[in-house]
Amino acid sequence: MAVHLINYDKVPVIGKVLEVNEDMVKIHYWKGSFKGKWSPQDVPRRRTPWVDELPKTCIILCSFSLTEDSKLLPSTRKYLQDEYAKLKEKE
Repeated sequence: MAVHLINYDKVPVIGKVLEVNEDMVKIHYWKGSFKGKWSPQDVPRRRTPWVDELPKTCIILCSFSLTEDSKLLPSTRKYLQDEYAKLKEKE
């Protein structure tokens, strides 16, 4: 899923969903870029998965896949770029 974090200025932010409950979602963050490859993100210097529990209100896009070489599909990339631009205009 892709999320918008108010206190984080780098985009896009994506993660693998680990758990979902009524108001929150638990994700394992991934690192990458709009045109680059994506891979699971670990907590710096700890070698443990960077996991966070977030409110469902921060979700921009869920249920998308990466390509065979772990990149965003062009349609997903375009959608996310447009959505992040809209969010930035509102700030």
